[in-house]
Amino acid sequence: MLLQLSSRDFSFIIEENISAIFALLQKHKIRVELIQNSAITFSVCVNDKYIALAVLVKKLEIKI
Repeated sequence: MLLQLSSRDFSFIIEENISAIFALLQKHKIRVELIQNSAITFSVCVNDKYIALAVLVKKLEIKI
């Protein structure tokens, strides 16, 4: 699955945000297959073996 994140205010996605994203991916046991990062977007292809992506998306909406 492709998950694309961007900031609402078009601010830069900084290292702290990326670190928080990876921490949530690891917590929900979602394996990363491919990453593309730009100044305002972060795209990641994931393998959602445990069907936890919906929970992750909700947490990302709140956190970032």
